[in-house]
Amino acid sequence: MKKGLLLSVVASTMIFAGGDIAPVEPAAAAPAADCSDFYGQVGAYYQSETGYYMKDGKSVESDLFSDEATNDFSVTATIGVEKEIFNGIGFGAEVAGYTTLGLDTNDNNDAHIDGPRTGTREGGELSQLYLTASFGNTAIKVGRYALPQSLSPFAWTDTTAGVKDTVFEGLVVANTDVTDTTIYGVYARNAVDGSTRTAIGKDDLGLFALGFVNKSVADTTISAVGYYLPDAAIDAAGDTYAEYAGFATVDTKFDAYKVSFQAAYVGGDEEVGTDATFAVGAKVSGNFGMFDASLAASYINDGDFALAYAGGYWLYTANEIDAQIGGYATTAILAKVGAKVGIGKLYGSLGYWLVDSNDVAGEEDNVLGARVGYKFKVAGVATKIEYRYRNTVLNGDSEDVTRNRVRIEATYKF
Repeated sequence: MKKGLLLSVVASTMIFAGGDIAPVEPAAAAPAADCSDFYGQVGAYYQSETGYYMKDGKSVESDLFSDEATNDFSVTATIGVEKEIFNGIGFGAEVAGYTTLGLDTNDNNDAHIDGPRTGTREGGELSQLYLTASFGNTAIKVGRYALPQSLSPFAWTDTTAGVKDTVFEGLVVANTDVTDTTIYGVYARNAVDGSTRTAIGKDDLGLFALGFVNKSVADTTISAVGYYLPDAAIDAAGDTYAEYAGFATVDTKFDAYKVSFQAAYVGGDEEVGTDATFAVGAKVSGNFGMFDASLAASYINDGDFALAYAGGYWLYTANEIDAQIGGYATTAILAKVGAKVGIGKLYGSLGYWLVDSNDVAGEEDNVLGARVGYKFKVAGVATKIEYRYRNTVLNGDSEDVTRNRVRIEATYKF
């Protein structure tokens, strides 16, 4: 799809790919009215996950693909359009729909089959609707929009089977007047999850963000974004207090290796008396013939402030485990490896999370997570088959909690 608006280029090309950000291109002329203004995808996914259910008064773990397991299946479709109408003024819109096709593997509990949104088997939604304006090297987007994770790691838009999980309503501005630099600002008044709109903040003042991406140093990308939430919560006295957050990333290359660093901070008004949360992370990756591999590590302290507004907090070690587990300090390490095999790529990962829960009974002590999968594309259909494993060791006499998950996805984009 051709996009004639600078903001669209910024939002779509600055997404991390292995730690890199693609360079920002100048605004292009509006394309002629044809099908290239439209984009979309159709697909299907299936997921089965072990869980626990009561049988004869005892908690029993279900097997994969069984009636007692959590089984999710959906066929999804997304279609959108972005068009410059006249002299830099344009619009964008996107709709999505999904259905389980009436499938139900459990006669006693329909909830064992869900669509992309938990508890919903069929649905449709207006995931994006916005106006755009561009002049010189500045572009503006107003309305309901998606936020890439690379631009806004504290409040970003994830997807499930191609359907956007959380989008935002407000304003986005981007400017590239500074050489090799994109400066952008975000105001998010509401968060929208399907048909549910939630005002951000206790007094509905919304979330403010200001960030930049700079590529003036050879083979290096430096990015940072700061957040301000003026009415994050209400204290014991009934007054609202503010939260502040920052996130910075440096990606660079040394010979054949990519090296990346991350730092994050979340704090609030001092009179609240809570401790700030901070995190640091690092990753090194490279290619070794037919193989590619990476090793990442991170540390999150035991601060009292949440590390994300929507979606999971993004660290290089993020892999099935929330970045901050139970409010305790967490140290994590994650190794990944991949190889070209046949018509696709075989890949796997192994992660370990050590949780400083001070031997509190029933709380997490450590977590082991692993994945193995294979992805390939045939006739334009991208397919991924993945197995995920997670074992959580709890303090005290509690038994370990083990989860197995199998996920299959197939999508065709147009």
